[in-house]
Amino acid sequence: MTAAAGAPEHTLTPILFAAANARHREAIPLGFHLWSADIKAFRLGHFCRVFKNVLFVESPQRAMICGLEFPDGRTDIVPEAQAITQQQFIQFLREETRKNREYLGPDGAGLFGVEFITEAMVTAVYIALRGEALGMLLGHYTDQDGDAEYQWISLPYEENEWLYHARSVPPFEKLGKLNA
Repeated sequence: MTAAAGAPEHTLTPILFAAANARHREAIPLGFHLWSADIKAFRLGHFCRVFKNVLFVESPQRAMICGLEFPDGRTDIVPEAQAITQQQFIQFLREETRKNREYLGPDGAGLFGVEFITEAMVTAVYIALRGEALGMLLGHYTDQDGDAEYQWISLPYEENEWLYHARSVPPFEKLGKLNA
């Protein structure tokens, strides 16, 4: 894969995510539920990382990554240590999304989802793992510094191509292993 016009010359391989070990944590106000899952991130030639107990919030119709809507990614609905771990995961996702956008250059600006690609991929693998007919609640800041308005994007279960992609990724235990 070569870089788009105006993009950096280095090779950036696609990023893949897989999910395992979904666990219900607790009911939270307004009929929502807090869940966690382990997430594996893999970028060939760059990294294979496992993030334990990543938090998700579910409503009866949608799922989202907990804390995503905060500029610093820090949620206040869990104890401090878990909030810091969640924040670090969200910062990782935002950095990988930034790398993808930089690699795509100006030509990628018009692609749907480029502003929240890693967040969408993670939410999709989580929903696929859960096996529930949940839509996705995503979002992004209108600038890369988090100073502007947060824009929500709601994707219904029935119209979600991210889920189709999530189901085609190797399972958690095989992702990132040679000859998987």
